Amino acid sequence: MLVSGIARPGAFQEEVEGRGAEVIGHLAYLDHHIYSEQDAAHIRGRLETAGAEAMVTTAKDEVKLIPAGLELPDGVAGWVAEAGYDPRSVDLLVDALAGLD
Repeated sequence: MLVSGIARPGAFQEEVEGRGAEVIGHLAYLDHHIYSEQDAAHIRGRLETAGAEAMVTTAKDEVKLIPAGLELPDGVAGWVAEAGYDPRSVDLLVDALAGLD
């Protein structure tokens, strides 16, 4: 599952899917969103309900999600995509998720 508060969430999702990851949902907030404790609880609930194996977010969102108190459910891996990130990092994510089967 993707979580982002960026200007072009569709491009983020396309990049992750284009690398072979199955995106089961995308919680796309407005650009520069400041995450609240309620947002963190909502995200955690959606991850649990969807049965997500991983949450992928952007570096600019990670630094806002941590202070909001987001704790990933047991068994859910957390991945951070850097702006201008090396595309091989997404390949590593896909390989890691394939190993969970």
